[in-house]
Amino acid sequence: MSWINLRNIVIIWFIHGNHDSKTISAFDSIWGSEWQSRNLHNRVVDIQGTRIAGLGGVFRGQIWMPPNRPMFFDPIHYCQYSPQEKIWRGGVPLRHRTSIFPSDIEILENQQADVLICHEAPKPHPMGFQVN
Repeated sequence: MSWINLRNIVIIWFIHGNHDSKTISAFDSIWGSEWQSRNLHNRVVDIQGTRIAGLGGVFRGQIWMPPNRPMFFDPIHYCQYSPQEKIWRGGVPLRHRTSIFPSDIEILENQQADVLICHEAPKPHPMGFQVN
């Protein structure tokens, strides 16, 4: 069964991961398509009466590796300190399109959810990442 047929049978929601910015093709298959509207990242969606929030991507030391202080607050801040040749499609480099910024957490803090779906695993720290 193809994805096109599957989406006519079920409603698909997802959260992006770090490999979704590994290549331009992988990136465009989500953000350059109708699938972008099904990405739960940085929002809360009511799915059959349950409020589901999403946080896609991963923590990367060049941006923020909790519990350390963030290097950059948001993508705009990152771009202000990046050489022009690192800017991709008017924003952060392709790799960092799936990096978690503190601004992502701030966006979710202002919303109410019953469930949070994350791509980032609670490793390498045994208690997960503490975000304050």
